[in-house]
Amino acid sequence: MKAAFGAEAIGLQPADLAVVLMRCMSTGYSEPGRPWVAEITGPSGRYRYARTFLRAKTDYKDANSTGSRGVWFWWTLEAGRVYETRYRTSWDRWEHRFLAVTEGGEVKDLTEADVLSAIRGIGV
Repeated sequence: MKAAFGAEAIGLQPADLAVVLMRCMSTGYSEPGRPWVAEITGPSGRYRYARTFLRAKTDYKDANSTGSRGVWFWWTLEAGRVYETRYRTSWDRWEHRFLAVTEGGEVKDLTEADVLSAIRGIGV
């Protein structure tokens, strides 16, 4: 089962959007300070978790004239995998979450204990 997950790219400027799109197209990773979703693929001694950053699809249909609001990044998440995300929820607040997709196709939040269990092979 798959599910869509989206986050608004609050506060981006037009030049920032070009950089984000180029990096997303070439590597799947958006630079620090930009919304991102990564699949957690195991432990990492350096970063705590080994991650594979997912490529976002960008939706401009609700964007304002400067692109600072209403630009949405969308990712497709799959059941049986564990994800980490970071995105802005307002001009001065960031959200950091761990996610998984249920067999019914719903995105659910995970605790860090859930993530540790999953990467040890116990499952989500």
